[in-house]
Formats: sequence, C-alpha cells, structure tokens
Amino acid sequence: MRFRIKTSSSSHTLNDIPETLSFREFLLLIEKETGIPSATITIKAGYPPKIISVPQNSVPLSQIETLSNGDTLIVSSPVQLSTSETPNSIKKQSNNGYDYKPQSKINTLNNNNDHSSISEPDNEKHYVKCRDGYMIKRDIPDDNSCLFRAVSYLVHGTQENFYGLRTVISDSITNSNKLNSTSYSEAILGRPVPQYCNWIMQPNSWGGAIELQILADWFSIEIVTVDIKTGTHYVFGLAENKYTTRIYLLYSGIHYDAIVFNPSLSVNAYSNDTLMFPASDSHALDCAIQLSKLVRSKSGFTDTTSFKLLCLDCNTTLVGEKNATIHASKTGHTNFTESK
Repeated sequence: MRFRIKTSSSSHTLNDIPETLSFREFLLLIEKETGIPSATITIKAGYPPKIISVPQNSVPLSQIETLSNGDTLIVSSPVQLSTSETPNSIKKQSNNGYDYKPQSKINTLNNNNDHSSISEPDNEKHYVKCRDGYMIKRDIPDDNSCLFRAVSYLVHGTQENFYGLRTVISDSITNSNKLNSTSYSEAILGRPVPQYCNWIMQPNSWGGAIELQILADWFSIEIVTVDIKTGTHYVFGLAENKYTTRIYLLYSGIHYDAIVFNPSLSVNAYSNDTLMFPASDSHALDCAIQLSKLVRSKSGFTDTTSFKLLCLDCNTTLVGEKNATIHASKTGHTNFTESK
C-alpha cells in the first residue's frame, strides 16, 4: 500500500506498506516520518476529511474500511513540535529519573491558558514527596466529563480535546460491533450498542471502566486508576504487557483527577509536569498510592453505596450508584449531580 502523509508543515510518502501492518505499527511508522508522537496522532482521510478510528489498534490496515491504497492522509496532533525539536527529544531523560516527559507537551502547556480549571497545589492535600520531586494531584473540573478531561490532560497536555475522546469511544464501539466483535456487546454495555453510543456522547454521561479500556488501546498506553477509598490500583491496557508507557488517575468513587510528577511545587511550574511514566516504574506507582492515602486521610473519597444523587431531569433523589444506574436504565435520564 502507498500513502501520502500531509502535516501542517511537511509532506511525506510511504511506499510498500504491507496490508497486514497493524494500525498501531502504522502510527509508529508515521511517528518515525513526522516526529509526531504516535499516542497523539489524529488521521483524517477522504473528502470531506473524516477521522479514521478503529476499535483496536491491533486491527490490520486491510480491515479499515475508511483507509484505501493511495489515500492522502492528513496527520495532525493537538501537541505541536517546535522547530527546534527532533523526534529523539520527545522522550528525553530528565534528572529526576523519569523518562517520559514529552517536550512537546511542555510547549503546549507554555503556549495555552488551559490551567484555569486545574487546581493549584495545596500543601495540606495535594502532593507527596517522590524521588527528587513530588507526585501531585491536579484537580479536574467536576462537570461529568472528568475522566475525559483527565486523560486528555495527561496524554495531550491540555484538557481542550476532552470531548473528542467521547467520539473515540462511540466510534470504537460502533466499529467493533461492525466487525462482529463481542468486546463491547449489548450484554457488556448494559444497553443496545446504538443507544450506548448516543448516551456516551452526551456531556452529562460519566465514563468508567469501558471507556478507560478503549482509551488505553486507542493511545497504546496503560491507564492506571488508584482508588482513594481502598488504595487499590487498576490497570487498563495491561493485557500481555503490550504497552510500555502509563498515566495515573486518582478515583474518588465518582470523580477522576490527574496525577503528575513535578520537581517543584510552584504554582507556575505546570510546564514541568511529567504526565507519562514507564510502565515498569514501580516507584511511580508507589508514590501514586501514597498520594491516594493522603487524599483519603482528608476524606477525599465518596462511598458510592451510600452517597446521594439528584436526578436533574426529574428531581428524584437516589441513594447509591446502583439505584442511580437502575433509574437511568428505566428512564433514560443521565443528568445527575451529587446531593449533600
């Protein structure tokens, strides 16, 4: 197969690409040509150009209906490399012992004002000492899109792309169903596939384990959630140890926040946030768990079996996540908020 690759600043030609090449391998090949990190690449094809999405990055190119031999592919990334950077500088060794602090993310954080919705570190709550710096909880807005915002920040260095991640979920489930995969069947989703895809696109719909697994495969990373109440961690994308990079989320029972490493506690030091970590780094995991325990000591978790939710669609008060789920399935209501 042959493709022409166009970015905002360059053009490339890829020749003799095997049809059996997986989409993940294809992204890595594009990364090698363009210098754009594969985990942040968006590909558009056709006219008008539409984003190419696949249920799993392991799908071979021959099975992607929206991709054809000879296509011109528009490749972009929310994270843009500066002219002084090279592909090798994307993953640079830092003196704090962590390898995964993409320079492109640092530039993104310097060049936008997306910090207005991220909390400043609080010396009483938000960090623990870790190596030569601190593991810090970056608070994410409580707007029913916290999972998507947190992942967007940790992968792209900005929350601006969070709604696009809902599209990734919907498209991935739809495409998986078209391939007769049982990964996201009605039995697993708890509702018919079209209904679930419409539901997850609503801004008031919460993401959970299904969304985390899809996003892990989409970005070819491990997503680790640390439960504040129990200190237990869950790894999405762990199968066969296929991903070498991971991000960390802090989970309160109803809300996700981002976990980052930073050598400084200065409120002006977001540009030095380490957003990704080697999956093999057990010390980073230990620090994330220590952070969860600290937050727990400040009552930073919600007991989902006894907390109260108010359905804003009908003003019904519900006790516990189970009752809220039942109510949503019966009524189709999805607009909930925690009730004190």
